[in-house]
Amino acid sequence: MSRYRTPLGVQHATLSVLMPVYNERDTLDTIVDLVHKAPIAPMRIELIVVDDCSTDGTRDVLQQLQASGKIHKLHLQPENRGKGAAIKHALGLSTGEIVVVQDADLEYTPEDWPVLLAPIIDGRADACFGSRFLGGPHRVLFFWHRDVSPPRRRHSSRRPRDPSDWRHRPCARSVPLRPWPSS
Repeated sequence: MSRYRTPLGVQHATLSVLMPVYNERDTLDTIVDLVHKAPIAPMRIELIVVDDCSTDGTRDVLQQLQASGKIHKLHLQPENRGKGAAIKHALGLSTGEIVVVQDADLEYTPEDWPVLLAPIIDGRADACFGSRFLGGPHRVLFFWHRDVSPPRRRHSSRRPRDPSDWRHRPCARSVPLRPWPSS
């Protein structure tokens, strides 16, 4: 069995750029321009911005950028919920085959994306994470995930199946099983 996956056809691929924003009025024009100039052709870019209830005029700048077509999807949070919530919401709006998170503070540049995306495009990885501490590319780590949980109920009125029908799974053999409680 090969460790490699099927390479991604970049000619028809979309890169969803998730940008969580909080009080970044001064850097927005620059980072949005850098995103659109990123060296990832021929992939299309889908820029999704979630403002986390900024108070410095960021929302006005974002709405102007969306009106000019530079931001494809914009969500304005009604209250500050944090960066994780902003990313989670943006992920729900994304439609691309690949997703990258780009902060609006110019700490990282989209010029680094080709190195970050190469293992995904080549079919060598499902996910890649950048690090400000390691610098440069590192080897791809392979992980295999197995589900050892019992089957879920289909309907709340039905009793779940007996766990013995999933004992044949290799990882599940070491899980201690108890008899199912009778109703």
